[in-house]
Amino acid sequence: MNHAGALLNPSSQAGPQRTSAELGEIMREAGLESDAEFQASVAVLDGTHLSPTDTTATEEKGDPLNTLWGQMAYQLGGQDAYEIVGPASRKGVAPGGAQLDELFKYVGPCVVLIDELVAYVRNAGAAQDNIYTFVQALTQAARRNDGVVLVITLPDSHAEAGGVGGAEALERLERLLGRIEAVWKPLEVNEAFEVVRRRLFDEVADYAERDRTCEAFAAMYSRSHSDFPREAAEQRYLDRLKACYPIHPEIFDRLYEDWSSIQRFQRTRGVLRMLAVCVSRIYLDDDRQPLIQPASLPLSDPALADEFVKLLSEQWQSVLSEVDSDDSRTDDIDQGLQRFADVGGAARRIARTIFLGSAPSGAVKGIDERRIRLGVVQPGQGVSVYNEALGRMSGGLYYLYASEGRHYFHAEENLNKVAADRRDGLHASEVDARIVHELQEAVGRRSDVLVCPRDTADVPEAQHVRLVILPPDASRPTRATEHDDANDLALEILQQRGDAARVRRNTFLFLAARRDEIRDLRNKVSDYLAWHSIVSGAASIENLSGDRRTQAHGSLRDAERAVRGALVQAYRQALAPVQDDPQRAEYRLSVAEVNAVDADGAIVDAAFRRFRDDETLVETISPTALASLLRQYVWRNGANPRDHISVDALWDMLTSNVYMHRLRNRTVLDRAIAQGVSEGAFGHASGYQADGYQNFRFGEPQNEPLFGAVAERDPGLLVSPEMARLVKDEPPPPDVEPAPPDGGNTDGTGTGTGTGTGTGVVTPPVVDPPPRGPRRIVAVKSIQDAISLDDIDRLRDDIIENLRHDGGRVTIEIKVIAENPDGFSEGTARAVRENSSQLGLQYQPDDQGGDLFVPSSPVRET
Repeated sequence: MNHAGALLNPSSQAGPQRTSAELGEIMREAGLESDAEFQASVAVLDGTHLSPTDTTATEEKGDPLNTLWGQMAYQLGGQDAYEIVGPASRKGVAPGGAQLDELFKYVGPCVVLIDELVAYVRNAGAAQDNIYTFVQALTQAARRNDGVVLVITLPDSHAEAGGVGGAEALERLERLLGRIEAVWKPLEVNEAFEVVRRRLFDEVADYAERDRTCEAFAAMYSRSHSDFPREAAEQRYLDRLKACYPIHPEIFDRLYEDWSSIQRFQRTRGVLRMLAVCVSRIYLDDDRQPLIQPASLPLSDPALADEFVKLLSEQWQSVLSEVDSDDSRTDDIDQGLQRFADVGGAARRIARTIFLGSAPSGAVKGIDERRIRLGVVQPGQGVSVYNEALGRMSGGLYYLYASEGRHYFHAEENLNKVAADRRDGLHASEVDARIVHELQEAVGRRSDVLVCPRDTADVPEAQHVRLVILPPDASRPTRATEHDDANDLALEILQQRGDAARVRRNTFLFLAARRDEIRDLRNKVSDYLAWHSIVSGAASIENLSGDRRTQAHGSLRDAERAVRGALVQAYRQALAPVQDDPQRAEYRLSVAEVNAVDADGAIVDAAFRRFRDDETLVETISPTALASLLRQYVWRNGANPRDHISVDALWDMLTSNVYMHRLRNRTVLDRAIAQGVSEGAFGHASGYQADGYQNFRFGEPQNEPLFGAVAERDPGLLVSPEMARLVKDEPPPPDVEPAPPDGGNTDGTGTGTGTGTGTGVVTPPVVDPPPRGPRRIVAVKSIQDAISLDDIDRLRDDIIENLRHDGGRVTIEIKVIAENPDGFSEGTARAVRENSSQLGLQYQPDDQGGDLFVPSSPVRET
């Protein structure tokens, strides 16, 4: 099945010989004898060949043949026929209707074909009016005389007519011919291929070979009908295959249905030029494919490529290079797999077929996969290899698009491919930085959450529990063979703050991602960054409009949604520190899965809910549980039992020891203490002096809050229930061991003799008060120019909050001191004075020392 063996060489006949041969073939196909004598005279006038300035003449008398009517008469009946219109021809004026009637009666049945009449008129200059007069007389004479057939061809459009002069000639001739014309367009798809095939090829040399080839294609289409367009499996498609042989009908369909809608496309000459180049290249390359399919078009040939570029624009040169050139992206795909090369380059064949179906003037863009297979698959080849190649091409070529199942090339870069390349060019640090940003956006400004600290030094001490979201490079393993980076970083944060040991270790919970989910998140973020760079920024693509703008912004929105979803899906590993042995500073992390949620910001709330449900985070502690903790670690603390402990010391103990309950904040403890004092679980005093407990309370309803304004500065002491009963002079409950008679410790070392009545000041047994540090702390920092918001935040978190929670009365004072040896200008001094007044500062210029001293009264006291 190779067309080279079924055909003679491409046709090289010309002139009357070829016309006669073609007519003979047409007569044979019509069932007539090809050697029968023709009964009609024929005159063929080619407007691009003839000219009013021609010097040709009749052989008999040398009469001029520089007019259409002279040529026509001479071709129809020689010198005698010429003599009928001779007077007009010799003078260059149009013959009258009577002369033409006499001519047609003399020659009898005849056919007059005038081709490219517009071109002839356009070049006739001053003789144009005579030509219009002749055409009008000729059409009327042809209608009056039986046996006369007049065929005149006109361009399809003004663009083909050739400039302003051609367009005017076309309009005038259309009006002249419109009254008697019987319009016939011989270049419909079902007929045009016959004209083209006859001009390109001689007679089929082996009809049996043609039939075998076409039947093999038709059988393939019928056998795998779901892989090809429905009409390809019908009997009439086999007839088309044979009629178009050796050119596949799909080439004609695409050229005449798609490309002919382009204004500059010439339905006859354009197709002929394209296919002539194609056939010539195939013949010279000794290409032995069974049919010339769309996949056979050698678009790498400059002549063929130029035919398409003339119809499109220079921008399409890049498209053609991608479709059909060595070292192109298409070529890279074919070289990647041997099975692609085995079918002659699957990707390149597909690209050629899609390009032929990519005429930009079509209402529907591109061709579907069935029509692609129609243009590439040959008998004996599998469809799957082309399906695989098409899959690799999608997203891999810059100018290949796919929309609603249809594929086409476009002169503008495929945004999907641009996005893919930009995604591949991203550095891992850029992607992780965006993940951190997305986490910060999802979390918002929350004091109980730290997002992706870079180092343990970035995690300050705090008086409440915080959730630390670990950075993307500190993920948990998905498989047993992977290392647990999240565990390492979490334990390091738990125990260290920079180079120093961490104090408040029981204030941490962690949230991390697993490795597979973080990999998916990175991919989603990479997609977002790629589309974001296309839409905005220094590398954005300019002049995005129409469908491309819609695609870019739509893809960006989809990428944003995908990132948010992947973020929640990734960060679901809740890690809580555990200390199994209070005597050993060894820690581990308990791991729980957080339920995935879709709402923005809910990632933190979901994590806290999981910690609360697992009781690794305590948001409410009962007085009984607090009393049990005090009994275990304070009142009966081995060889050093105590009868009271300051609330601050208790809070320090809770926040510093991981084996303790992890209370979410100080309020949880305050509520439990207030309830416990009322219920008699323990006592409370505002302080202790040599003469006893101050403001002692135990087992009585509270008419006012236990922690009032004074208590906020000094939350006081918790007193053991045994000591509280001694103070109140109450007997111990039956299930509690009574205190020693002397009110001392259980080992007999106590010396106190307190016998209070529960009111006023009582004297408890002597106990050592908890050690206290300095009574006044002043922290000063000298800053030139400006102080940043970060400095203010750290000042609040690291210093002010610590002092306040330890009962300190904190005063913040802002003082600005500015110096200028030459003295400040009056304008500056006036501006500062006025602004100081607005801000509530005291303006104090120092004229003696040249200083501008602006202290403020305290602006905040906590």
